[in-house]
Amino acid sequence: MRRTVIGGSKLAMINHKMAELFFPGEDPVGKVLMAGDPAQRFTVVGVVANGKYLDPGEVPQSSMY
Repeated sequence: MRRTVIGGSKLAMINHKMAELFFPGEDPVGKVLMAGDPAQRFTVVGVVANGKYLDPGEVPQSSMY
């Protein structure tokens, strides 16, 4: 898997649910998230639709790709 890095941050796409959770009322593109163990910096480069993975009626979960 190829990883792209800009200014020491890895790049990430997040879904709408995660954008609402971490950046309510804001544009998340260009913002930085810390994730993982050990924590790593991820720069948000886009927002994607919420997905359904197990059941059509499931509640959307926050996701980062």
